Amino acid sequence: MLAEARTLFAGLPPAVRAAAAFYLLHLFFQPKIAASQIALSLALLAFFYALARRQVTLVWSPLYPALLIYVAGSFASALAAPSPMASLVELGEPLAFATLPLALSLYAREPRLVNWGLGALCAMVALRSAQGFVQYATSGYEGLEHRITGGTTHVMTYSGILLPIALVTLVLAIDRRRWWQVAMALVTLAALGLTFTRSAWLGYAAGAAAIVLVRRQRWVATIGALVIVAITLSPMAFFGRLVSSFDLQKSSNLDRIRMAQAGIEIIADHPLFGVGPGNIKETYPLYRLPDAPRFRVPHLHSNPVQIWAERGIVPLFAWFLLLGLALREGIRALRRGGEASSWGLAAVVAVVGLGIAGLFEYSFGDSEVMMNMLDVLAVALGAAALAPDRRIENDGRIPPGPSAVLVPGRNLPETCASK
Repeated sequence: MLAEARTLFAGLPPAVRAAAAFYLLHLFFQPKIAASQIALSLALLAFFYALARRQVTLVWSPLYPALLIYVAGSFASALAAPSPMASLVELGEPLAFATLPLALSLYAREPRLVNWGLGALCAMVALRSAQGFVQYATSGYEGLEHRITGGTTHVMTYSGILLPIALVTLVLAIDRRRWWQVAMALVTLAALGLTFTRSAWLGYAAGAAAIVLVRRQRWVATIGALVIVAITLSPMAFFGRLVSSFDLQKSSNLDRIRMAQAGIEIIADHPLFGVGPGNIKETYPLYRLPDAPRFRVPHLHSNPVQIWAERGIVPLFAWFLLLGLALREGIRALRRGGEASSWGLAAVVAVVGLGIAGLFEYSFGDSEVMMNMLDVLAVALGAAALAPDRRIENDGRIPPGPSAVLVPGRNLPETCASK
């Protein structure tokens, strides 16, 4: 591995080498927001220098418009807020969103970095999963307020980081059946289960269902029966957490319902620009119903409700557009077959899982989860675009069709194809 790293980095210009190294550090330190953003900032500085020296090219992705619209809409919302400067300070998306063009450009410059990007993400979640297992082994399940965090700041951040990588490794395990991919799929699933986070469980179930529908349609009935048996025989803590989802009088469930109702009222009064970034916490008490369990909440626990109530209709549109464009690119790669198919399906299930989970949790406002989502998409869509196209005709020409995220038709290195 060290020899491979020396060979890889020795062939890159110093600025590109620095950008790649700091970007990989950003991936590994993702759960630690300060370290992750410092590494990302240093990677961007090196990347811009390399860009100015024409040592790397900024590649285009169809996902960029959605990110730009989200940033523009958020700025407009901040300027329309009662305290514009206070709202502008809350905008951290430009730095977080920069991770996508940085990653895609580095992967296009050196395709072997895709392996290292995936490896850094897997090493990160393996370490955090191990931390979660130790936490659970020493403390067990002590209630919703004392769940495992795997070294992150909060259990929701932990589950949000685990979710897309758990689904991506599940796709790779099913398609390629390498031992380390199977191990990663099982480890991340176990850690995700121990978070007792229902939104993440639901997101994983939706993503896994998408894999079955695409890859193993004949197994639907068998897998469904096995899932029912597994739920029935699961430990009481897990079974009780699942059953509690249907108890509308339970405090945590009632809290979510009341937050959604308050959010709808806020949207009705501020449909265009919302109340401004960072202002939900102060606004919520004015709209909460008397029986709401909490007087003040940090956010409304739902991506669409929170984004619309806080930032307005334009960022909400951009969020849906981002998910839709990522799904479209994943489906296009899936249809190409071969290596691209696995990576395209990985992108699809990551988007499905995070999209479903985000209906019940404000994950897009969590910088660690947001950047992790974009980094996972960069690996999946970047690898898909660099994979050979199985649709190439006998005359060697690529048939007319949608363009890939990066340069289509370039082979992935053998190390990626063999894994």
